[in-house]
Amino acid sequence: MKQMKGFGLAVAMCSCLFGVAGPASATTLTSPAGSAYTGEIHAVSEEHLRFDTVVANVDCSATATGKVESHGAEVTAKVALTGLATTCTNSWHFTFVSLGVLEVHRTGEGVGTVTSTGMTLNLTRFGVVCNLVTNNTTLGTLTDSQKTGGTATIHLEGKLSLHTGSSVLCGNQTATLTGSYLVTTPDSLYLDQ
Repeated sequence: MKQMKGFGLAVAMCSCLFGVAGPASATTLTSPAGSAYTGEIHAVSEEHLRFDTVVANVDCSATATGKVESHGAEVTAKVALTGLATTCTNSWHFTFVSLGVLEVHRTGEGVGTVTSTGMTLNLTRFGVVCNLVTNNTTLGTLTDSQKTGGTATIHLEGKLSLHTGSSVLCGNQTATLTGSYLVTTPDSLYLDQ
Protein backbone atom coordinates (compact mmCIF):
# COMPACT_ATOMS: atom_id res chain seq x y z
CA MET A 1 0.00 0.00 0.00
CA LYS A 2 1.28 3.36 -0.91
CA GLN A 3 1.46 5.61 2.12
CA MET A 4 0.58 9.25 1.92
CA LYS A 5 1.60 11.76 4.53
CA GLY A 6 -0.56 14.60 5.64
CA PHE A 7 -3.41 15.42 7.85
CA GLY A 8 -5.98 12.63 7.76
CA LEU A 9 -8.74 14.95 8.48
CA ALA A 10 -7.78 16.95 5.47
CA VAL A 11 -8.66 13.89 3.52
CA ALA A 12 -11.80 13.69 5.43
CA MET A 13 -12.45 17.20 4.40
CA CYS A 14 -12.25 16.19 0.79
CA SER A 15 -14.60 13.52 1.68
CA CYS A 16 -16.96 16.21 2.66
CA LEU A 17 -17.36 16.91 -0.96
CA PHE A 18 -19.73 13.99 -1.09
CA GLY A 19 -22.37 12.91 1.45
CA VAL A 20 -25.06 10.55 2.79
CA ALA A 21 -28.68 9.94 1.81
CA GLY A 22 -31.05 7.04 1.25
CA PRO A 23 -29.85 3.99 -0.68
CA ALA A 24 -31.84 4.86 -3.80
CA SER A 25 -31.07 8.56 -3.59
CA ALA A 26 -29.76 10.15 -6.78
CA THR A 27 -27.13 12.86 -6.60
CA THR A 28 -25.46 14.33 -9.67
CA LEU A 29 -22.57 16.76 -9.53
CA THR A 30 -22.93 19.36 -12.25
CA SER A 31 -20.72 22.13 -13.63
CA PRO A 32 -21.98 24.28 -15.20
CA ALA A 33 -25.45 23.83 -13.67
CA GLY A 34 -27.33 21.04 -15.44
CA SER A 35 -24.23 19.51 -17.11
CA ALA A 36 -22.88 16.35 -15.45
CA TYR A 37 -19.34 16.84 -14.12
CA THR A 38 -16.94 13.89 -14.20
CA GLY A 39 -13.59 15.63 -13.81
CA GLU A 40 -11.23 16.34 -10.96
CA ILE A 41 -12.34 17.87 -7.69
CA HIS A 42 -9.85 20.16 -5.90
CA ALA A 43 -10.50 21.73 -2.49
CA VAL A 44 -8.47 23.92 -0.14
CA SER A 45 -9.06 24.50 3.56
CA GLU A 46 -10.32 27.82 4.85
CA GLU A 47 -8.01 28.73 7.70
CA HIS A 48 -7.21 25.54 9.68
CA LEU A 49 -8.92 22.20 9.92
CA ARG A 50 -9.03 20.95 13.49
CA PHE A 51 -8.70 17.38 14.62
CA ASP A 52 -9.44 16.80 18.32
CA THR A 53 -8.61 13.59 20.19
CA VAL A 54 -8.27 12.79 23.88
CA VAL A 55 -4.49 13.22 23.56
CA ALA A 56 -4.15 16.15 21.13
CA ASN A 57 -5.69 19.03 19.22
CA VAL A 58 -4.09 19.20 15.77
CA ASP A 59 -4.53 22.20 13.42
CA CYS A 60 -3.64 21.90 9.73
CA SER A 61 -4.15 23.65 6.43
CA ALA A 62 -4.86 21.23 3.62
CA THR A 63 -5.61 20.63 -0.03
CA ALA A 64 -7.42 17.60 -1.35
CA THR A 65 -8.00 16.17 -4.80
CA GLY A 66 -10.30 13.48 -6.09
CA LYS A 67 -11.91 12.12 -9.24
CA VAL A 68 -15.66 11.75 -9.71
CA GLU A 69 -16.30 7.99 -10.05
CA SER A 70 -20.07 7.85 -10.34
CA HIS A 71 -23.29 9.80 -9.96
CA GLY A 72 -26.72 10.05 -11.52
CA ALA A 73 -30.01 8.16 -11.47
CA GLU A 74 -30.36 5.74 -8.54
CA VAL A 75 -26.80 6.37 -7.25
CA THR A 76 -25.05 8.85 -5.01
CA ALA A 77 -22.10 10.93 -6.14
CA LYS A 78 -18.81 9.16 -5.40
CA VAL A 79 -15.37 10.71 -5.49
CA ALA A 80 -12.21 8.64 -5.12
CA LEU A 81 -9.62 10.69 -3.26
CA THR A 82 -6.34 10.87 -5.19
CA GLY A 83 -4.23 13.19 -3.09
CA LEU A 84 -3.84 15.22 0.09
CA ALA A 85 -1.25 17.76 1.11
CA THR A 86 -1.13 19.26 4.59
CA THR A 87 0.83 21.70 6.70
CA CYS A 88 0.29 21.43 10.45
CA THR A 89 1.06 23.94 13.19
CA ASN A 90 2.35 21.36 15.64
CA SER A 91 4.62 18.32 15.59
CA TRP A 92 2.06 15.54 15.09
CA HIS A 93 2.74 13.36 12.07
CA PHE A 94 -0.03 12.00 9.81
CA THR A 95 0.40 9.00 7.53
CA PHE A 96 -2.41 8.01 5.19
CA VAL A 97 -2.54 4.28 4.69
CA SER A 98 -5.50 4.69 2.31
CA LEU A 99 -7.48 7.73 1.14
CA GLY A 100 -10.83 6.08 0.54
CA VAL A 101 -13.93 7.32 -1.25
CA LEU A 102 -16.23 10.24 -0.49
CA GLU A 103 -19.95 10.22 -1.18
CA VAL A 104 -22.29 13.16 -1.45
CA HIS A 105 -25.98 12.61 -0.76
CA ARG A 106 -28.30 15.42 -1.75
CA THR A 107 -30.51 16.25 1.20
CA GLY A 108 -32.17 19.40 -0.12
CA GLU A 109 -31.89 22.17 -2.67
CA GLY A 110 -28.16 22.88 -3.03
CA VAL A 111 -27.15 20.88 0.06
CA GLY A 112 -25.75 17.40 0.60
CA THR A 113 -24.22 15.26 3.32
CA VAL A 114 -20.63 14.15 2.77
CA THR A 115 -19.45 10.74 3.97
CA SER A 116 -16.16 8.85 3.82
CA THR A 117 -15.45 5.14 3.56
CA GLY A 118 -12.09 3.39 3.42
CA MET A 119 -9.85 6.17 4.72
CA THR A 120 -7.22 4.93 7.16
CA LEU A 121 -4.70 7.24 8.80
CA ASN A 122 -2.16 7.09 11.58
CA LEU A 123 -1.51 10.05 13.87
CA THR A 124 1.80 9.79 15.76
CA ARG A 125 3.93 11.83 18.13
CA PHE A 126 6.50 10.82 20.77
CA GLY A 127 5.57 7.14 20.55
CA VAL A 128 1.81 7.73 20.84
CA VAL A 129 -0.03 6.18 17.87
CA CYS A 130 -3.71 6.90 17.15
CA ASN A 131 -5.12 4.87 14.25
CA LEU A 132 -8.27 6.27 12.64
CA VAL A 133 -10.65 4.83 10.07
CA THR A 134 -13.82 5.83 8.21
CA ASN A 135 -16.70 3.53 7.32
CA ASN A 136 -19.71 5.42 5.97
CA THR A 137 -18.60 8.18 8.33
CA THR A 138 -20.39 11.52 8.06
CA LEU A 139 -17.81 14.26 7.63
CA GLY A 140 -20.08 17.25 7.13
CA THR A 141 -22.18 19.14 4.60
CA LEU A 142 -21.54 20.32 1.04
CA THR A 143 -23.24 23.59 0.12
CA ASP A 144 -23.25 24.11 -3.65
CA SER A 145 -22.56 27.24 -5.69
CA GLN A 146 -26.26 28.07 -6.03
CA LYS A 147 -26.57 28.36 -2.25
CA THR A 148 -23.24 30.12 -1.62
CA GLY A 149 -23.53 32.46 -4.59
CA GLY A 150 -19.95 31.53 -5.55
CA THR A 151 -17.60 28.72 -4.59
CA ALA A 152 -19.08 25.48 -3.22
CA THR A 153 -18.11 24.91 0.42
CA ILE A 154 -17.72 21.81 2.57
CA HIS A 155 -18.39 22.37 6.27
CA LEU A 156 -16.74 19.65 8.36
CA GLU A 157 -18.33 18.31 11.52
CA GLY A 158 -17.40 14.67 11.68
CA LYS A 159 -16.18 12.01 14.08
CA LEU A 160 -13.56 9.47 13.04
CA SER A 161 -13.35 6.14 14.87
CA LEU A 162 -10.22 4.88 16.59
CA HIS A 163 -9.34 1.32 15.65
CA THR A 164 -6.99 -1.50 16.64
CA GLY A 165 -3.38 -0.73 17.35
CA SER A 166 -4.06 2.68 18.91
CA SER A 167 -2.17 3.70 22.04
CA VAL A 168 -4.07 3.62 25.33
CA LEU A 169 -3.44 7.39 25.52
CA CYS A 170 -5.71 7.90 22.49
CA GLY A 171 -8.71 6.77 24.51
CA ASN A 172 -11.40 4.53 23.06
CA GLN A 173 -13.71 7.15 21.70
CA THR A 174 -13.66 9.11 18.46
CA ALA A 175 -11.65 12.00 17.04
CA THR A 176 -13.59 15.11 15.99
CA LEU A 177 -12.90 16.91 12.70
CA THR A 178 -14.02 20.52 12.19
CA GLY A 179 -13.29 23.23 9.64
CA SER A 180 -14.24 23.96 6.05
CA TYR A 181 -13.01 23.54 2.49
CA LEU A 182 -13.58 25.68 -0.58
CA VAL A 183 -14.05 23.72 -3.81
CA THR A 184 -11.76 25.47 -6.29
CA THR A 185 -12.12 22.97 -9.16
CA PRO A 186 -14.58 23.12 -10.72
CA ASP A 187 -15.06 26.82 -10.14
CA SER A 188 -18.84 26.32 -9.74
CA LEU A 189 -20.24 23.02 -8.46
CA TYR A 190 -23.93 22.12 -8.15
CA LEU A 191 -25.91 19.23 -6.65
CA ASP A 192 -28.77 17.94 -8.79
CA GLN A 193 -31.07 14.93 -8.50
